[in-house]
Amino acid sequence: MKTPVKKQYPVIVHTDPSGLYWVECLEIEGCYSQGKTIDEALRNIREAIDVSVADMPKKSFQPGV
Repeated sequence: MKTPVKKQYPVIVHTDPSGLYWVECLEIEGCYSQGKTIDEALRNIREAIDVSVADMPKKSFQPGV
């Protein structure tokens, strides 16, 4: 049985003035998350990406468009 290949999505990590981190996924419009630490923010964006991709119809999903 083949292991499914997971696509990697580029993200940008930002800090806000209060010291929190927020992350945006460049290929999925409206896909953002946040966290108190960079690690937490990255864990949260992975979950947000998984949910976003699962909710998109396969035919209409066009990364980066």
